[in-house]
Amino acid sequence: NLARPAIVRSHVGCGPDLILEGETGWIFEAGNVCDLGKVLTEALADPARLKSMGLHARDHIANYSYDSATTALLNVLKEIKR
Repeated sequence: NLARPAIVRSHVGCGPDLILEGETGWIFEAGNVCDLGKVLTEALADPARLKSMGLHARDHIANYSYDSATTALLNVLKEIKR
């Protein structure tokens, strides 16, 4: 695991699940180069913070997997059947 925060554009579907703004990464407005530049400037301004955010990101996504997503989907489908 790389233990790095992520920078994703606003149209990335998993962004809201995986990104805690300023804690595990950043979401920038899709197509907005100025917003991307702002996020990159913030990300590169403090290497110690970047490392800490990476560790937090790794911990945050630890429970995300195909198995957990499949189990959650099957549980929702079971509820719908009732």
